[in-house]
Amino acid sequence: FAWLDGQPLLDEDRASVSLGLRCVEAALGAEQAGRSPAAAPGALPPDLEETPLPRSLPGADAAAAVFSGRLSVFALPDLVEFLRTARRSGLLVCSSAKGLGTMRFSQGWLTGGSASAVPSLSELLGHAGQLSEEARQAVADLPPGGEGEEPLLRREGLVPPAALQAAARQRIALTVRELLGWIDGEFVFNKEDGEADHPPSVRVDAQELLLNLFREQDEASRGPDAADGRA
Repeated sequence: FAWLDGQPLLDEDRASVSLGLRCVEAALGAEQAGRSPAAAPGALPPDLEETPLPRSLPGADAAAAVFSGRLSVFALPDLVEFLRTARRSGLLVCSSAKGLGTMRFSQGWLTGGSASAVPSLSELLGHAGQLSEEARQAVADLPPGGEGEEPLLRREGLVPPAALQAAARQRIALTVRELLGWIDGEFVFNKEDGEADHPPSVRVDAQELLLNLFREQDEASRGPDAADGRA
């Protein structure tokens, strides 16, 4: 990986090499940590499940480019940056004690998001006063937590496009903010070629979103005095 990193590569190839380098560094760090203190004579070797990830899933179709890992080893911001730089398309699913979260990518852009603690698209529209009773009835029979609300509302014209896009962007931001707090758990990414069955109405720059969220966290940690001083 170090040799490849010094070669002229396409952006998506360099992102894959960077991912490999980080995984190797994490694996070496975990190996060194495991050597101290020394294992007792006759002790069993570490469980293979403790091996740092991401890793390709056994039996996964190579064309599907499925890989998984642990958020404690490969942090969400690094994972998102890899998917953005490599211009990947597919669904990232994260699970932890806090629940389940998803982030959908299209050519590296964020186009959708959901999490157990994040309101649904219809709930966000309702809070904004943009969900009519007709629209509410239309989404009532859809599976909870799915991705069917947006294409249905867009197709039926039940919500103004601008309001629908604003709610979709808000849900993506809320999802990423929620998942940033998941420092332990599992993730799996399933690559998808081309656009989904329903083309996304929004494309969010993952890097810009992360920077804004980090800025908000930094300002919140400083408290109101920092905000007053800046003003």
